Amino acid sequence: MDSPERQEKLKEFFEEIGLTFEHMGVPRMAGKIFGWLLVSDPSEQSASQMVDILGASKGSISTALRILIQWGLVEKVGFAGERSKFYRMVQHPIDRMMQVKIMSMKVMREQMDRGLAIVADRPEPQKARLQNMRDGWLFFEQELPKLMEKFHRQRDGEG
Repeated sequence: MDSPERQEKLKEFFEEIGLTFEHMGVPRMAGKIFGWLLVSDPSEQSASQMVDILGASKGSISTALRILIQWGLVEKVGFAGERSKFYRMVQHPIDRMMQVKIMSMKVMREQMDRGLAIVADRPEPQKARLQNMRDGWLFFEQELPKLMEKFHRQRDGEG
């Protein structure tokens, strides 16, 4: 059992992650669950356990879990002889999060390409704003996968 001090620090940690998720336009509870599943022991937790730990309603836990499952960050697991459903963090959530970011960058770059085609005959200052955005998205779309490869080599002890 964790000390009261550690329990308080963990609650602060979950709340911070929740606020970060909320800042990104995601329900705060999804962030709190994400934080809890990063540190929970055992790694598999039921929705009822999360209700108790996070002090949330079953409905908000359920909604947030659906979001995290749809994003590929959390998976549902079952155990023989258990009626409850359990949830755990996928093995490498950072990979999934970065894949989503890379796809978002590609979509934004493609939108900027379409915008540039629409204003091709416009003065340079008007096109420059779009060109700057397009170039930025293209740069990160190309470079982030390279960084992820480097990260994987480092994580897997290959470099």
